[in-house]
Amino acid sequence: KKPALIIFPFYDHPSDLYREPGFFTQLSREIAIPILVSEHVPNFKGKGILTGGFFSGAFLYTPAGLQATYQAVSKPPFRGIPEFTADRYQTLQTPLGRAGILLCYEDTHPDIVQKAVNMGAEYLIALSNPGQFNGIQIPSQHLNEDRLRALESGREILRVSANGYSAHIGKEGNILQRSKLGEETILSGTLQTHSTPTFYHRHPNLTLWLCLLLLLPFVLTPIRK
Repeated sequence: KKPALIIFPFYDHPSDLYREPGFFTQLSREIAIPILVSEHVPNFKGKGILTGGFFSGAFLYTPAGLQATYQAVSKPPFRGIPEFTADRYQTLQTPLGRAGILLCYEDTHPDIVQKAVNMGAEYLIALSNPGQFNGIQIPSQHLNEDRLRALESGREILRVSANGYSAHIGKEGNILQRSKLGEETILSGTLQTHSTPTFYHRHPNLTLWLCLLLLLPFVLTPIRK
């Protein structure tokens, strides 16, 4: 069955995909399928990332050209290169429905997902490239963060990573599909979109207090020897 959307992981490409959309526009035209791509984009035309800074973006290409752009609103805490972020969050209308985009470390921010759902996101796409963190817990941490975001928001998440884990996560945080670390593979499946807000989404602070109250008896129980 022909897919409705192809999603590439977070890559750095040799060309400026934002200002030179020809390659992926032509590819989308040849296969007649929209394509979502993300990368670090030079902030100024003609300047390199190291000299002029950059922004992290996701770009939706169709046979008609570049149709939609997302710019990250948050950045990782440890980068030394200037990264420019957007002033406000925005969602993308895709062939699968309205998507909330999470670039790199944005999936660690519940408030960003809250904004996505408030703006009508019916599912979420988490894009990353943690290649420099192979051998430590960061790929697993991102996967589990996405499971939490799915459970909190009641939205399925398509996690797409260059070296793993890529995964399809259900709205209850369950993993429907998952790649292995370092595995060269393509995941395909059927997405279910959702529009109903969860209890957590409506009452995030109350949910946290209820969780603390449930834990309180365990904290106060004396340890018997």
